[in-house]
Amino acid sequence: MLTAKVANPGLMANDSNERIKRTYFRRLRGPSDLCEATIRNVEHSIGLYEEFTHFKDLGRFNQKKALEFKKWIESRRHRDSMVAVATQYQILRKVKVFFYWLREQPGFRTRILLDDIGYLNLDRKEVKEATAYIGRQYPPLEYVVNLCNSIDIKSEIDMRDRALIAFTLLPGMRDKAIATLPLGRFSADASTINQYTKWGVEI
Repeated sequence: MLTAKVANPGLMANDSNERIKRTYFRRLRGPSDLCEATIRNVEHSIGLYEEFTHFKDLGRFNQKKALEFKKWIESRRHRDSMVAVATQYQILRKVKVFFYWLREQPGFRTRILLDDIGYLNLDRKEVKEATAYIGRQYPPLEYVVNLCNSIDIKSEIDMRDRALIAFTLLPGMRDKAIATLPLGRFSADASTINQYTKWGVEI
């Protein structure tokens, strides 16, 4: 992942921008109900745009800045490699959503034009490349069954490990959700799992 605010450590954050971003992030945590990891990614992308503009007023966004920002992202390097098109796509998408929101805030509707925000898009060929599905190889069911059977049950810990492997396979839950799932949220009778975020489940 690209790192914001590193290439030019002497640059100073813009107080006005910080207030705007705090409001936006509160919205993401509130009505949008996004997880903290997602919000950090959004913050990172907006931070890159600020680094590009040398932390100038976000309300000065225009078509020229959109086009130059795309070139700036494309020209950056990460670990001696060019930034992947998929990464560029995600950064631009998050910045674009932010500016659509900012345009609706008091004092910004006449300053930020919808057409200008549209220039934060990649071209069709790049979007197709960035969003192309890349198949992944998963272990077959027989492999997981053999793995469970290979655990010699000699203690409760062995039983726990075997049950956890089976539990990970059956519902197809994310590892983070499994790790944060409180006890008692699995119903053996109904064969259901309640992944409510209000209980602290990170999905």
